[in-house]
Amino acid sequence: MVAGFPPTALPEGASMVQRVVVVGAGFAGFETVRKLERSLGPREAEIVLVSPMDYMVYRPLLPQVAAGVLSSRTTAVPLHRMLKRTHVLPGGAIGVDLAAKVCVVRKISGDVTNEHYDKLVLAPGSITRTFDIPGLTTFGHGMKTLAEAVYLRDHVIAQLEVANSSTDPAERASRCRFIVVGGGYAGVETAACLEMVTTGALKHFPRLDPAQVRWMIVDVAPRLMPELGENLGKATLQMLAKRGVEVRLGVSVQEITEESVTLTTGERLPCRTLVWTAGVTASPLMGTLGTELVRGRLAVAADLALPGHPDVFA
Repeated sequence: MVAGFPPTALPEGASMVQRVVVVGAGFAGFETVRKLERSLGPREAEIVLVSPMDYMVYRPLLPQVAAGVLSSRTTAVPLHRMLKRTHVLPGGAIGVDLAAKVCVVRKISGDVTNEHYDKLVLAPGSITRTFDIPGLTTFGHGMKTLAEAVYLRDHVIAQLEVANSSTDPAERASRCRFIVVGGGYAGVETAACLEMVTTGALKHFPRLDPAQVRWMIVDVAPRLMPELGENLGKATLQMLAKRGVEVRLGVSVQEITEESVTLTTGERLPCRTLVWTAGVTASPLMGTLGTELVRGRLAVAADLALPGHPDVFA
């Protein structure tokens, strides 16, 4: 029996199928659906999984995909291959009507549909946390999807190719500097993996001085990787220093242009590649329910049910 889904006593031959809608195919949503498939039979539950992609991504390995160490196929789990009887609805939830027990979904085609539910599981995941920094949305690069990871690798190599053929010192300087904003796990892994890419690629660009290729991690926090403890943060800092990756702590980004990045210290650095990994925030879907939020996240009971709505879980 799955918690929150008690068995229903039915007369022989009768059928009462509960419609379970799960929003999000990340770790939580994917494992929830797999557990439901194993625990509830077809006569007990119709399962619908709402996801804009037909695969689940193992996001901690995206930096390795960007570096070419792993292929994108090794980090993506095909939903239709792993799920036996779940209906995968391609799209994203944009609202929930708790009174009507309806989840509003915008399909990838652009059509909007109302999906009735008996049970609703909200696991849409997080979105990249951004700030009102001039130029960020235009010139910054993300690292949260497979497409972004693959694109970033090609972009970094392209910068070396252009710099190698350029005779303009200013252009070379801007194309050979790479800045990663965010000193958590994602930022450190991204910088370390892509620094390995540029170091290995330099043998193909004889006109480039290796000293010109510079990697930098910028974070407003006072120490690196604070979520993993002080000792590991110090060890990581030492490892990055040995590999020539500069780390600026207690500093953030003030402005980004096509050719430069200005830090909050006022320092303007020539740079054409800024990767933004400065944390995440809750999905805006949670704000459409009209219930209590804690830092943008739904406040739930110990059994993960939404207070006052025992058929909604998050």
